Amino acid sequence: MNLAIIEQDASPDDALVAEFEELLATAEASCGESQERIADYTINAQNQLKEAGINESPSAILRAISEAIDQKPVRGKVKCIDGATTYTITRIREK
Repeated sequence: MNLAIIEQDASPDDALVAEFEELLATAEASCGESQERIADYTINAQNQLKEAGINESPSAILRAISEAIDQKPVRGKVKCIDGATTYTITRIREK
């Protein structure tokens, strides 16, 4: 819910809240970290991107974290922080 509020001041029954819940649950299953921690990574990435002059929504960042994790060809769970870091660095380099 907090990510949805940050993104567009959503109410609890807003469709964006359900989208974030699904994205967080998927990321949690992929990397084994808590949804709260993953949300923190998302906001930290958003802040770093903002400092670099890149405006990115929390939902776009969270989707990118999930995609980065899904693309890692390694055994075991990949940490969501790795996905967030990879995405943030890539976006800043592309600027």
